[in-house]
Amino acid sequence: MAVHTWHVVAKVNCGRAQPAELLEERVYPAGLLDDATGLFHVRAQRCAQAEACREAGRGCRWTGLNPNYDPFEA
Repeated sequence: MAVHTWHVVAKVNCGRAQPAELLEERVYPAGLLDDATGLFHVRAQRCAQAEACREAGRGCRWTGLNPNYDPFEA
């Protein structure tokens, strides 16, 4: 059976939430739970602070309120 895990892939101080962390849900094939192999599928991405920002009315791409602002964009 496949294994699902959440990994922090980026951290920023976006000015709206401190700290904001971009999380990725990775799906590994059965028996291959190893970051070094690079064999995983990204199933979903989310910001760890998205719910708090949404409740406060602060928006970005990850809250779904403002698709034009992405604090994790390089």
